[in-house]
Amino acid sequence: MNNQLRLFNEGARQALAAGESVQFFLLDLLHHVDEKLQQLPPPPGTELDPSLNLQPHNEHVQHRVTIYDYVQTNLSMTEARKQQIHGWITKFSDLCIVSNIEAEIFLHGSIFQGTAITGSDCDISLRFADSHHLEDVLHILQANKHSMNLQNWIGIVGKACPTIKCKTGSDISIDITDGRQRQQSLCTSYFIREILAKRPDAAIFIKIVKQFFMNAMFYGGAKQCLGGIAFSILILRGLQYIGVLPAFGRFDFGEFGNLNAMCEQYWQANEVQASTADDTKDETLYSRFILILEWIIQTRLSEAISLGPNDNFQNPGVAAVVIFAPPNDYTNVASLVTASNRDLWMLSGFKKLLAEWQADPMKMLQRIA
Repeated sequence: MNNQLRLFNEGARQALAAGESVQFFLLDLLHHVDEKLQQLPPPPGTELDPSLNLQPHNEHVQHRVTIYDYVQTNLSMTEARKQQIHGWITKFSDLCIVSNIEAEIFLHGSIFQGTAITGSDCDISLRFADSHHLEDVLHILQANKHSMNLQNWIGIVGKACPTIKCKTGSDISIDITDGRQRQQSLCTSYFIREILAKRPDAAIFIKIVKQFFMNAMFYGGAKQCLGGIAFSILILRGLQYIGVLPAFGRFDFGEFGNLNAMCEQYWQANEVQASTADDTKDETLYSRFILILEWIIQTRLSEAISLGPNDNFQNPGVAAVVIFAPPNDYTNVASLVTASNRDLWMLSGFKKLLAEWQADPMKMLQRIA
């Protein structure tokens, strides 16, 4: 029995040794085969261009663009354009000084607020320190047309709020008004600017609406349609409706702006929650914009719109659309909109915008860019 066990063990050791020898032989053979294969020339027609970059990346990969980034890049006024405008304002200020016109110059409107789109104009107000008037400014602009790079026509339009209208050689439209008559507009610009500084998502909605209607050529008081401030207030009211913004109290402590010490207390009492990263995600922008547009359409623009806490009042009937300017509701910024334009162009435009946004927001943005 012991002899048989010894023979079995011996046979097992020999078999294992033989297996190891075969393994080493096969490994050695494969090693030599690999060396020989590496020495062989490539088959005809398979040579690779040595200049080819075979690194595992592709510079031409199209990364997905978000709604927020697309609006900022393609609908918003470019920084280069803003620099052009600020450069012109500096030259204009210098011209007023050498012409002995003492006045404070204020930039307001969409550029100041942060809602400027590609076709936005430049809104300037002057607050004269002496007896000068807009007519004096008109004369110096006409006399210095070439040095100020202005196109041929320069004139004053409007009776309720006279405005110097001109256009630069680089196609920048400029509106110049008397700041004493546009005080409410200046205050509203400060108000909107402060909100949008904390709510860039609101600025995205405003820019989309403005670009949509400007692209459709139903934009501004000259066409008896809604303009920039009216659209901004509508969107902010829509954000109140869906619970993103609070109701804002009235401000009855003089001129609203960062030079008024009472403004700090006002914003403490009317605090705006800052946007988060989630607020600018595609799915959030998509769903909230639908809710805002549905609310606007539901009102039929026949309700008086205010950002204050008590806006449940009837349309006063002084105009087809009543949109009160914050923070004190003294001015209707939609007073030039006619009833027919409200129904034919404004409401139908909002319905079309809603339908296109629901179907494919990026396709709609690309169409109006």
